[in-house]
Amino acid sequence: MSSDRAGTYDICQVLPEHIPAILEIEQAAYPFPWTKGMLADCLKPNYYFYAMFRQEEIIAYGIMSCILDESHILNLCVSPEYQRQGLGRKMLYWLLDIARKLQSHTVFLEVRQSNQTAQSLYEDIGFNQLGSRKEYYPDRDGREDAIIYAKELTRKTHQNDKPLLDL
Repeated sequence: MSSDRAGTYDICQVLPEHIPAILEIEQAAYPFPWTKGMLADCLKPNYYFYAMFRQEEIIAYGIMSCILDESHILNLCVSPEYQRQGLGRKMLYWLLDIARKLQSHTVFLEVRQSNQTAQSLYEDIGFNQLGSRKEYYPDRDGREDAIIYAKELTRKTHQNDKPLLDL
């Protein structure tokens, strides 16, 4: 269990019974949410799907795939009512620690071109822009470009974080 200005929370591996609550957050947070099937597919091997709980309530989650020495953050979401409390940063650090433990050298992700808040977070943590994917995301007016980010990993974790888990 961890505690900070956002309150006390636990981060645990997602189980099938958590998918309905995660789907509700996904639908509240995004105009084009992932489907129940897409989320359930991330319970398979080579995916690392974790949820942040405050008591029994899921308040954030992150999904990452890891193959060989590369990891790809597929989804990072904080429930709208808990945003701007540092929970996205905590979830991101959690995923980066997992990638390090799995000996990934690089972590990749895509973010909507319009999502300045997420871009600021990723850049603050040391992700660098690599390029873009044209018309990657669905949008009300058609499609929106994605910015591709990457972060090279070292064995060091964030200075304020303790090692989080043993895989």
